[in-house]
Amino acid sequence: MANNVTNKTDPHSMNYRVFTGNLNTLVVKKSDVEAIFLKYGQIVGCSVHKGFAFVQHVNERNAQATVAGEDGRMIAGQVLDINLAAEPKCSRNARVYQETLHRGAKGSILRVDDEDRLPSLEKLKGDDIQAIKKELTQIKQKVDSLWKTWKKSKRSRANKQLELIKDDEKEAEEGEDDRDSTNGKDDS
Repeated sequence: MANNVTNKTDPHSMNYRVFTGNLNTLVVKKSDVEAIFLKYGQIVGCSVHKGFAFVQHVNERNAQATVAGEDGRMIAGQVLDINLAAEPKCSRNARVYQETLHRGAKGSILRVDDEDRLPSLEKLKGDDIQAIKKELTQIKQKVDSLWKTWKKSKRSRANKQLELIKDDEKEAEEGEDDRDSTNGKDDS
């Protein structure tokens, strides 16, 4: 388990420090954050705050691998915003703008701000895709079940209404028969 210190003052280690924003800290705990970051190499520090975290890797290569592999990943219902802590926001936007211009030649047009927040399909991991597929399957099953229940309910209501109509018609016929017999009329 890493300690709580992420060195924000040492200029040498600034590129080892990773910022994780849009973190659902009501659900995701420090141990969860550490487990995610350990996939990319040893970490020496991890501090989790309300809605964000900082993680310090032992080298810049591991930190950059984490950013490349985890930025845009969905965890606990929220898309993570993961960046090197030393990289100013404006340079990230410039990088995204350049990527957008490059993609624009292929026909897709995205605003820089939108691209900065959207998860990239290229960054989705196999596990993420499987989790999304499983969740969509569960949603489809729930919708199908609700649809069947609704159809049964609708059929049941229609049958009840049909029975009521038949009962009303039967009562009306009986009422006419009663009136005919009181008037002395006979159908024969």
